[in-house]
Amino acid sequence: MAPVDQAVPSGAVHAAPGGRPGAAGSAADPLPLDRALAAAPDGGTVVVHDGVYRVGDLKLRARVDLRAAPGADPVLAGSEVVSEWRRDGGRWVHDGWTHSFPHNKGPEYLEPDNQVAGLRDMVFVDGAPLRQVTSAGDVGPGTFFVDAGADRLHIGDDPAGRTVEAAAREYGMYIVRDGRGSTVRGLTFRHYADNGLGVGAPDVTLEGNRFVHNAVTGAVVNGTSGAADVVVRRNEFSHNGRKGLGAGSAHGLLLEGNVISHNNASGYRRAWDAAGVKLLHSDDVRVLDNCATGNDGHAIWLDIAMRDAVVLRNHVQGNTNFGIFFEISSGALIADNLAVDNGIGLAVALSTDVRLVNNTVVGGNSGILVKETERQPRPNPNEQRATFDTARITLRNNLLSGQHGTALTAQRENCRERSSMFAAVDHNGYHRPGGQGRLVEYTPGAGGACSTEFRSLEDFRRATGYEQHGREIDASAALFRDPERGDYGLRSGTPAQGAGGALAPAEAEALGVAPGAPVDLGALHLTRPE
Repeated sequence: MAPVDQAVPSGAVHAAPGGRPGAAGSAADPLPLDRALAAAPDGGTVVVHDGVYRVGDLKLRARVDLRAAPGADPVLAGSEVVSEWRRDGGRWVHDGWTHSFPHNKGPEYLEPDNQVAGLRDMVFVDGAPLRQVTSAGDVGPGTFFVDAGADRLHIGDDPAGRTVEAAAREYGMYIVRDGRGSTVRGLTFRHYADNGLGVGAPDVTLEGNRFVHNAVTGAVVNGTSGAADVVVRRNEFSHNGRKGLGAGSAHGLLLEGNVISHNNASGYRRAWDAAGVKLLHSDDVRVLDNCATGNDGHAIWLDIAMRDAVVLRNHVQGNTNFGIFFEISSGALIADNLAVDNGIGLAVALSTDVRLVNNTVVGGNSGILVKETERQPRPNPNEQRATFDTARITLRNNLLSGQHGTALTAQRENCRERSSMFAAVDHNGYHRPGGQGRLVEYTPGAGGACSTEFRSLEDFRRATGYEQHGREIDASAALFRDPERGDYGLRSGTPAQGAGGALAPAEAEALGVAPGAPVDLGALHLTRPE
């Protein structure tokens, strides 16, 4: 997490887990957290001291600088510590448990073979999550069951001498519209049965927080409630049940320098909503310098009527679906990103005017996927803003290495449509160690075929006119400095150096290079995973 300023302004209101309701709110005489938030004047500061605050449904109703005390690691928890267990055969039972969090979403959010994902109960033993099952008879080591009808909680691990925590609250905190301009810094939100934090106000900054082990989403930015120009910087979003961060109609959002890992921990449906980050129908979003690893689904997903997005210098690695996905939207610069060993590195679907420039894509099944399907807009305002066409896509200076399937896939579901989806495809580098995989699968295919597979760049160039300056790089060439240690910078003297085409002025400015001059292939500014 980002460090919190050490200086505490005079007049700050202080909160501590043992604070008294009638306290003065000073450091020596702190308030409970909910009372401190209510006592803070507009423009005031609330300092949150060390400890675990078992609170929920807090509201931030004024412009407040909410921050951890210097050196403190305060935790807002949606769980309660559970004691008084009795043994019942091979499991342990707590009587009088009155909390239960069933499905609150439709079946489209769930995989047919994992309906348990939508149950939002959670139990942790010494901080490690147990897996929910649907009957007491299924309880064994590492699992739990909530018997809502009998008010019982069953676990399969011996609780003796251990700390057992179970989810007892749905929501952590919500910043309402009157909280515009607020900041939240240095706090941890965990164990909430829905979302840790919601933002419904403009000009809010979330910085240096941790959103971990929440049943649905770590944090939500809700533009329909008023959130705009929100800054989400240097936070951790990890091991949340469905998504790390979700945002809708969040115009002007800045998502910068965050660690986004191992989300969709409950196994929600990856094709529908689950992701590391999912952003919807928002204009002028910037996604910069984030590290997204190990998410079960798409890592960074921009979907449905996103307009004029900039996605730069992100590191996406080991995610089961797409590393970066731009879908049903228009206008994006996706550049200088590193995508390693994702299901597919970078993907664009049903979108127009997208530029993929100077990205490094290593491993995975397909390096870059550009596709159009027969999907049509539904009658809602957000989908009506999108064209549902794939057109004017530019691929330039990307470096694709070691894909198991196809380096570049251009795919149309409707094979009768023969026009190109691309504005330009040139100066890309294709590196296939061991000679594995196809170079390009391209629609429209030759001779009336739906698609054509090309195993050489020369064949692709001759058939389409693309990649006049593209190059196949010797399969035996060692391109990267130290990939075993996560360093995918180019080795000195490799053929990818200086092989890229000159960038347009706006692209050069975004990437911090001189316009009009050749550049290396692939990402120019690389970060390593946390």
